[in-house]
Amino acid sequence: MARRDRKSSCMLLNICFRLASGFPVVFVACLLLWAYYAYIVIVCGQIKDSLVESVILGFVFTMLWLLVVTSYYRAINTFVGEPPEKFRLSDSQIAEYDAIEDSDKTAELEAKRELLARFAADLPINMRLPNGGFRYCQPCGMLKPDRSHHCSLCKRCVLKMDHHCPWVNNCVGFGNYKFFVLFLVFTTLFCLFIAFSVLPTFIATWGDLSLGSSHSDRGRGHSSNATDPTESTKQFTTSQRLSVIFLFFLAGVFAISVSFLAIFHVYLTFNNQTTLEQGRPSHFQHGKVKDAFFLGYRKNLEQVLGKDPLYWILPVKTSLGNGYEFGTRERSGNADGAEGVCLLAGGETGPVSGDESDRV
Repeated sequence: MARRDRKSSCMLLNICFRLASGFPVVFVACLLLWAYYAYIVIVCGQIKDSLVESVILGFVFTMLWLLVVTSYYRAINTFVGEPPEKFRLSDSQIAEYDAIEDSDKTAELEAKRELLARFAADLPINMRLPNGGFRYCQPCGMLKPDRSHHCSLCKRCVLKMDHHCPWVNNCVGFGNYKFFVLFLVFTTLFCLFIAFSVLPTFIATWGDLSLGSSHSDRGRGHSSNATDPTESTKQFTTSQRLSVIFLFFLAGVFAISVSFLAIFHVYLTFNNQTTLEQGRPSHFQHGKVKDAFFLGYRKNLEQVLGKDPLYWILPVKTSLGNGYEFGTRERSGNADGAEGVCLLAGGETGPVSGDESDRV
């Protein structure tokens, strides 16, 4: 009976977690749908007097809206990528690894490190732990490819993991990073376009709101002034007024907040880094290397966006590589050393929860 109750509780918690994790996506989808209605129907359809202006603004808005929606959908639904099966240890290898025990912990760690090195002999792995050992994910039972990390929320290893994003209800990594960056950039442009194009209407709406209060105050003693046509050139309904004000402030807030994220991830793209790599050098067999995957700004950009500039701004898959082999440079000495630069395996390939499961 107790076991059945625990199972029911776990199922209930799992359902609640799934509902909670999907809320940000539903929230963003509702905002996008409302923004389309408010701008196209109310601003362009009801408030703007010029047909030409309404058509032009509506067309630009719709194009940006479609780019935002498509990029967001692709970021949510594109498979982020998991390490191939060749990186997974067999049951016998896992049993051999788990069987290593020694009262001397240093000797035990060294034995495990040597065993993992034997397992990884034929695998394309260059990155190491600070102690020189291979990165092993115990929950997944696999050796981690370069730039892969284990996500404790998705409960899996992710290729070229950047971070886990609740707003897309998915990890951001090799498979969907281009779509995530495009979503941030297009959202920034989308919000800026709304804010600047609605600004004159917002000022008129705000003036109409202030004028209405002034009429109300003066109407008690001078009701004849309330209908003076020179007081206002255009009157707005309550729904129009509230829609314009809310649309302007919403666009302004998101333009400011999302722009910082967009700039940060564009910077990471130009430097061929992930969020997890940005704050710490990568470790290789001969020590840690700063900017290990920097191949030049153009090549860095191509890893994410592809070689053809015509497809860079389109939410289609153009990233290079397989997600576990990358062109790198290794610098001898400490992280700030500038000598001994060489290219490791990968050449031109390549296109938070953090990493809690590194082992020797």
